[in-house]
Amino acid sequence: MRKLLEKCNIPYGWLIAAYGLVAVAFSYGIGHNCFSLFIKPVTEAFGFSRQAFSVCLSIQYFLYMLISLFSGDLFKTFSVSKLMKTASVALPVTYFCLSFCHKLPLFYLCSVIIGLSIPMLSFQAFSVVVANWFKEKQGTVTGFVFMGSGLGGMIFSAIAGGLVENYGFTMTYRILAVIMAVVLIPFAFLLIREKPEDLNMEPYGVKKADGGQRAVYGATVPEALRSVRFWVLLVAAYIIGHSTGTLSNCLVPHISDTGFAATYAAYINSAFLGGVSISKLIVGMMFDKIGMKKSMFISFGLLIISFAAIFFAEKQALHVVIVAGAALGCAAGSVAYPLLTKAVLGDREFVVLNGIVMAVGSLGGTICPIMNNAIYDHFRSYRPGFVIAVVLAVILLVITASMKVLEKPEEN
Repeated sequence: MRKLLEKCNIPYGWLIAAYGLVAVAFSYGIGHNCFSLFIKPVTEAFGFSRQAFSVCLSIQYFLYMLISLFSGDLFKTFSVSKLMKTASVALPVTYFCLSFCHKLPLFYLCSVIIGLSIPMLSFQAFSVVVANWFKEKQGTVTGFVFMGSGLGGMIFSAIAGGLVENYGFTMTYRILAVIMAVVLIPFAFLLIREKPEDLNMEPYGVKKADGGQRAVYGATVPEALRSVRFWVLLVAAYIIGHSTGTLSNCLVPHISDTGFAATYAAYINSAFLGGVSISKLIVGMMFDKIGMKKSMFISFGLLIISFAAIFFAEKQALHVVIVAGAALGCAAGSVAYPLLTKAVLGDREFVVLNGIVMAVGSLGGTICPIMNNAIYDHFRSYRPGFVIAVVLAVILLVITASMKVLEKPEEN
């Protein structure tokens, strides 16, 4: 493979990036983005409340949060490639075991292993790998790799929705687990290399990137902790995680509850996730072209419109509005954390501060499924949860308007 790439003048790092796209699609795209498709059939089959079953998703979010907080120390202690290999086996095996679960504690136990495995095959691990392999075009490559979550969710939501309807959720768990194993295990063991030095190679763009010095600016960790802007940013991060998590987690069951078939709801979820994938590139370009504040206002303004439309989800004509607004808003939620961190706090200690910001965003994603499904169990509707999310989104726009963007120092 390496000789073929050299013959075609393609840097090996791009093969790593392509694997990253695939790994994110088959791990996060299946293990996380397809969760909502199982809420209704599993709870109806075993008599669980939706709130109790959705604790599985909250467990995953909580573990994402912990791994984000401690990822620096974790990846210094353990090899990223070894963690990927372990996760490539653990994730499909555990996902297969979901088909044998019939009690909540078993679902929770599997969720712990899934929650530990997915970050090692998606955002946290590939943030490190991309930084090692690319000294130029890191933003472009990172966006390309992270698109896998939406692409995988789009493809496998459509597949899983049809499988659940025709073969039941038990067989669907097994089929998806086999699909993950067939792709993730050989790729992780045969292709992935943590650093170009492992193959006696250099990172892409190393000569150009190392030719000059770039000025470092922004707050240190102690300075950030003493500043108001840091804590305001954490409030914004929580709201982003909560509001986008509410829409992405409740969209499918709410559409289904309004009288549409499970297969149709799965197609809506597929369109939504595909839209999120494409919108990540759009949002990234918006941040570059028109700045942080205008991009946030457009993205979360459309998210609020999507929430307004979902109150009338029984009207099929509004589903286009729901999907379009949700896609752009939730894509901004995914892309915004590092961009907001750098805009507000600079890049002097970006890795540590962005980890904290992402962890707080994950906290919002951890709490919202439990809260929204508790609301559903009480009111038999997600609408009160949507109202809360809209209020939070409006507060986010007010916070965004008040944020001050750091000035970058002049390049020498």
